[in-house]
Amino acid sequence: MPELVANCPRCGSRKITFDLAAAKIIAVHYGWQNWYETFCVCRHCGHATIFVLSESVNSDHDHVHKIGILNLKGAVNNYLDIEEFVSVKDEVTAVSPEHIPKDVGDAFKEGATCLAVGCYNAAGTMFRLCIDLATRSMLPTGDAEGLNAKVRRDLGLRLPWLFAVKTKNENKGVRPLKFHPVISALAMLYVNIARRTTTATLQLSQQERKVQAVAQTSSHLHSMKKSSTNSPSWASSLFTRR
Repeated sequence: MPELVANCPRCGSRKITFDLAAAKIIAVHYGWQNWYETFCVCRHCGHATIFVLSESVNSDHDHVHKIGILNLKGAVNNYLDIEEFVSVKDEVTAVSPEHIPKDVGDAFKEGATCLAVGCYNAAGTMFRLCIDLATRSMLPTGDAEGLNAKVRRDLGLRLPWLFAVKTKNENKGVRPLKFHPVISALAMLYVNIARRTTTATLQLSQQERKVQAVAQTSSHLHSMKKSSTNSPSWASSLFTRR
């Protein structure tokens, strides 16, 4: 049985030997490099892990293709590189849209990974980055009505401008800006969240100002009462009703 030397994610052992019991090709890159998901059992803790392995550029990949990785002698590290291991981050929660730029797809994938492991703030940040990257290229290069440097830079201002232009063009019968359905949905969600957050912040600010005003008034009245108590009798008599 072939062996794999790796760090065990189950027990934390470093550079421990695994028994490689099964393998499945999951992708082929560059027309020759096979990627595998391999079922491996740690010899220290006895627990199984699925490692993702890729054929090394410095190995004899033709030999690997000929006999298969399950027939390799010794450690497969001589032929394969460890890319990662399958974990909760690989749970499918959101699939990246097709035919989108690589930078947008990478940000979406990272956001989906964060979402899968419960890091919702990080996921929101990465999905926001998707919208930011996707909408920058939609802006015209020249001058346009209502489009200034701040609108170009600020996503919260850029999205309402783009949707306004889209609606305006549709009303005029002009071919509208083309939004990918997923990006459009994320953008609308972001706009709604931004509006609700802004409204909530303003309401909170108003409440805080009211509380602060009441506190200042109470403090002022308390200090007046204290100074009146500590004042001389002749000063107190000025405020005494005769």
